[in-house]
Amino acid sequence: MHNAGYNCLSTQAVVTAAWWPQRERFLARVRHHLDKAWLRTPYYPGAAERAAAFRDAYPDQAEVLGPKCDEAVGGALRPTLVTGLDAAARARDSRCCTQEVWSAHP
Repeated sequence: MHNAGYNCLSTQAVVTAAWWPQRERFLARVRHHLDKAWLRTPYYPGAAERAAAFRDAYPDQAEVLGPKCDEAVGGALRPTLVTGLDAAARARDSRCCTQEVWSAHP
């Protein structure tokens, strides 16, 4: 959540193995901290639209976290956690894992 992801050095994706015994515990902690994170107003124009398109591409896996806010009226963007992707099984999931992941800046 460093600078709301608007620094090139900010972590935007964490990949975990489905077989990792601590995966669910780790994801529970990620959810906990994302739900408590302070939200920031997007810096780059069009960030809300790109976030919505990313979430729409993964309707079954995208989990929007953080305090409730109205992103459509220029408020802060809530973080999105996407889990359950399988790059080996589906072309769409492979695209997310092998191409640039959505980012808030152009």
